[in-house]
Amino acid sequence: MRRKDREVKDKNGIEEIIIQCKTCHVSMVDDEGIPYIVPLSYGYKFLKDNTLELYFHSALEGKKLDILKKNNKVGFAMSFEGEPLHPETPCNSGYYFASIIGHGEVIFIHDISEKCDALSIMFKHQTGKDFVFDSSHCENICVYKIVSTEFTGKKKPRPNVWFLEIAKMEYLISFLNISYFFYFMCFQKPLNMINLKVILTFMGGF
Repeated sequence: MRRKDREVKDKNGIEEIIIQCKTCHVSMVDDEGIPYIVPLSYGYKFLKDNTLELYFHSALEGKKLDILKKNNKVGFAMSFEGEPLHPETPCNSGYYFASIIGHGEVIFIHDISEKCDALSIMFKHQTGKDFVFDSSHCENICVYKIVSTEFTGKKKPRPNVWFLEIAKMEYLISFLNISYFFYFMCFQKPLNMINLKVILTFMGGF
């Protein structure tokens, strides 16, 4: 990753991003070499060896399933957007954000018990609620997972409010020091409250 200062490596930091996201974009390539990408709701689980499993469900047929059954290697990405950064200056604007990208292999789940567990994991992630699925919920759907050991996080967080306030205070102190310097050089007089108002008005004109 080029921006090492924004890279998220630890599991807890990566999981924090995954929790905030609700949609995962999964990319694949068909047998003609044409890329195909689809946004999907998901659930997730970290294994003890830090392997990431992403769970999905769909109808029993469709274009993505046709592709995945022939080529199960995929890429994935998810992101959580915060708010605009410097929108008033287009050439310096951007967004506070957090994202995960990675690649892995798709494994189709056929065991009923495992399918039910996967659906419960997805439902919990999407709604925050616990629900126990049974075999009747799994009969007419396809459930599969991406297994990945190659993934990374990236984050540009919004600065804390207290940090911004300190930055504003430091700016004010610097401004007052410069103001006093200009005043003293021009008038060679100590600065009192009346003169302070004059110099602030003077500096505000620049």
